[in-house]
Amino acid sequence: ITLPRVAKALPRGLSIEEIEAWFELCDLGCHWGLRDRAFLELAYGTGLRHGELLALSASDLNLAEGLARVEKSKNGHGRVVPVTRRASSFVERYLTDARPWLPVVASGRDRLWLNSRGRQQTASTMTDRIAKLYAPRLEFGHRLGVHVLRHSFATHLVKGGADVRHVGEILGHRDLNSTTCYTSLEVDDRRASQRGRGEDHRAVLLTAPITISSTAPCRRPTGL
Repeated sequence: ITLPRVAKALPRGLSIEEIEAWFELCDLGCHWGLRDRAFLELAYGTGLRHGELLALSASDLNLAEGLARVEKSKNGHGRVVPVTRRASSFVERYLTDARPWLPVVASGRDRLWLNSRGRQQTASTMTDRIAKLYAPRLEFGHRLGVHVLRHSFATHLVKGGADVRHVGEILGHRDLNSTTCYTSLEVDDRRASQRGRGEDHRAVLLTAPITISSTAPCRRPTGL
């Protein structure tokens, strides 16, 4: 008996307004909050997978050129992806004003993202932090997640007119069919779509002024 093939559900991303509301919850007056903001900005500004983000070291980033090198990929192939100006600015600020003040052990010295024990941040602890600290404060909190930012990144690029093949290369897809699902997503607001330029999917956030207050140590987040 041959069962009918069930169509794969399209990923549901967040709007730019929802992403902005989420990111604004990060406490930029706290080292941990600045770390979270830089991590989330880089997640949305590159479309990297959660594991790829966590595997990054500072030497994998060329923020001046807006590039990130991914060596550990799901499909086993490395790649270089563009980084938005907004994400680059927050990561640079994190490296300057937060990371030097975080605890670190020998195993975490070359890692970009550190937890409260000075070790490399893990996917489970970041997921827990999102679920406990940010999700309860938003009406759409049940939809928050690093992978949702990846879907949002791809959706906004395609809606903005980016070439599907180019988007697939950035996402690290080996099969174009993994990317073409985004082409059938309905454009909710065509006037907000910026066509023909890769970074314009974040026009609203990229052109907004970046105001980060001076950071100060805050209460240690247990296990995060």
